[in-house]
Amino acid sequence: MQALQVGAQDIELTCEFLGVAAPDAPQCALSPSAKHERMLDLMRQLVREAGRQPGVILFEDLHWLDEASEGFVTALVEAVAGSHTLVLMNYRPQYQASWANAAHFTQINLPDLGASDMRVLVDELLGRRPELAKCARGSWCAVRATRSSRRNWPAR
Repeated sequence: MQALQVGAQDIELTCEFLGVAAPDAPQCALSPSAKHERMLDLMRQLVREAGRQPGVILFEDLHWLDEASEGFVTALVEAVAGSHTLVLMNYRPQYQASWANAAHFTQINLPDLGASDMRVLVDELLGRRPELAKCARGSWCAVRATRSSRRNWPAR
């Protein structure tokens, strides 16, 4: 953050936002709405500064966003315009992105995985396991569940 125009209060606010503030650190004195606006401004500055070099920002499952997070993503999408940053997102077809009409936005629709492709994906993630046979029947949520389960199961 050295290249950004930030002060001590901005550092405190960012640490508070990220949940890494020291327990005895002073709380940022800004109002909640002022905190929100300042965090968006800091994020815009960071994206523009980082966007001088090629980079990628990845967001998954935007269909689960709450209103505040949607505003954050919208501000980020606006900030990357004209930068060397690719924002890659996935979301369900019913999700309506407020920034989908932006000139720098391109949507690529991906079809659902078929059962055979699902089985290959599950096998790649966790190895061939009989208890995961049902996951290969086409549910992407099942694959995400197996992905998170990967941490709990030793490799075979």
